[in-house]
Amino acid sequence: MNYANSLVKSRSKISWKQVRYVLIGFFTAIIWGGNLAPKANAAPIYDAFVTYSTTKITAIMAGFPVAGPLFTTLFTAIANLIPWAVLLIVGGVAIWQAYLGYQEYDRENFSGIVKPMLNIIVLVILVITTDRIVTYMFTGA
Repeated sequence: MNYANSLVKSRSKISWKQVRYVLIGFFTAIIWGGNLAPKANAAPIYDAFVTYSTTKITAIMAGFPVAGPLFTTLFTAIANLIPWAVLLIVGGVAIWQAYLGYQEYDRENFSGIVKPMLNIIVLVILVITTDRIVTYMFTGA
């Protein structure tokens, strides 16, 4: 047995699967905590925006009798997908940063893990702050 190898301690590596489980638990806790926090209901304001925009688009598309209803329906569908698209983008960025952190961990560069972790924390703080600001702007609560 080589003396140098006997001095090296074997470390148990954390797998990417375990990192994913921790991320799922972390984001689930944030979502449940965000839903339990008292806040004003901003959904009617967003619905009013979609209704107002659809009405304006319908008026503009009245000049195009064949394509008008189709474009109005498409606009309404796209407008209703905006919040989900934002959530998918934020989730994608968080997973990407988590994977970058895992790569640094795999290279045993523990100081390199800090940057992706801070990026995820800042991203979550920005999303929560943006939600509160938009809710206050529309409802005053």
